[in-house]
Amino acid sequence: MAPKLVSITFLISLLVQCCYASLDQVCHFDELRGIDICMRFSSASHDTLSYHLAFSGKFSRGLGWTAFGRGHAMDGALMFLFYPNDALDGLTVSVRSTTGHYPPALSDFHSRLSLLQTSLTSDGYYVAEVICHACRLDDEQSADESWIWSANTNQKMQTSDVHAELQLHTAYDFISVIVQSDDVLNGASLNVTSDRSSSVKQTTGQNENPAPSAWIISHAVLMMGSFLVLYPIGILAVALGKRCSFLVHVSVQPFATGCVLLGVTLGLTQSGFLRHKGYASLLAHGTIGLVIFALLLLQIVLGLRHHQIFVKTHAPTVFLRYHKHIGFIVVAGGATNILLGLYISNSSLPGTPLIIVGLVCVMWLSLLLLAKHWRSRQLVVEKQYREDDNNAESQGFLQGEDQL
Repeated sequence: MAPKLVSITFLISLLVQCCYASLDQVCHFDELRGIDICMRFSSASHDTLSYHLAFSGKFSRGLGWTAFGRGHAMDGALMFLFYPNDALDGLTVSVRSTTGHYPPALSDFHSRLSLLQTSLTSDGYYVAEVICHACRLDDEQSADESWIWSANTNQKMQTSDVHAELQLHTAYDFISVIVQSDDVLNGASLNVTSDRSSSVKQTTGQNENPAPSAWIISHAVLMMGSFLVLYPIGILAVALGKRCSFLVHVSVQPFATGCVLLGVTLGLTQSGFLRHKGYASLLAHGTIGLVIFALLLLQIVLGLRHHQIFVKTHAPTVFLRYHKHIGFIVVAGGATNILLGLYISNSSLPGTPLIIVGLVCVMWLSLLLLAKHWRSRQLVVEKQYREDDNNAESQGFLQGEDQL
């Protein structure tokens, strides 16, 4: 009887494992972007309207966050957000929702969340098991449920604050899963399988950095072209002091200002800056941009006023001095805000934009210093020529008197 008993026990064990493995699991691994995440899906056996979920993921150096949301798109999705807690020994889990493409905010459903367990395993995986009671609506239950996952691998979270602000995601994808009852667990904990394999396919393959809209790209191009190319050209032209300098200055600067005006308009309409204050970095970027634009308008007024007076007097004015000083502040502030905008865009190579913009700024500054140095030497030479001419005229006049 003993061998038969062992055989029956073994068969029951295999059957349980088979049923356990039938619960859908989605995993994504991308070594280049530092993504290694898995989510296991089920519904509570005592309540089919409740989600029973298990998450496992790596957060290199404790950075980043991952979200899994029920829905066809980010807009309106009920999202379960995971990120390392302040002790770095487990995960903070918050339930969030969003409208449009704005940052997910804490949902009323968060009060229905139960965090059953969370820990950091010896092999570096953060794990969590949660139940969200009555988080499934009757009309949402179907054979296949549409979900979306997103992740950010750069942001420093490391907090137990369920309201923590989020930066934009750096990767995402859509998935379709079958959410079955967890009664196959027989009361055991729900965990991600050790092989970390997906039982369902990701539907679109959009696991790379989301492509920004054409309007956002246009905003970036207009601002970078204005503050890193056009405005410096106008400044350098004046510093050279050539006959055509003024013509170049008054031709380039208005065109650059028009580009900035269009860029500001695109930035405000596309970022949701006026309607949402969730992203601290986005709010700072928009605020700095508006301040710079206001200073730019003031600088234009000062330049026009100086020109009106100069036409009559042909002498420098106090308006010119402030026009120059504010101009340098505007260009420097614009370059700084460009760096902040690139940071918000979450480039997969975060150091590259800083290096490129820094090199461009160093190049223009070097050219400006060289131009000023060359101009100062030219003025010295011109002054010396004038003095020599005056001396020559004086000597000629005296010689003429002697001859008389």
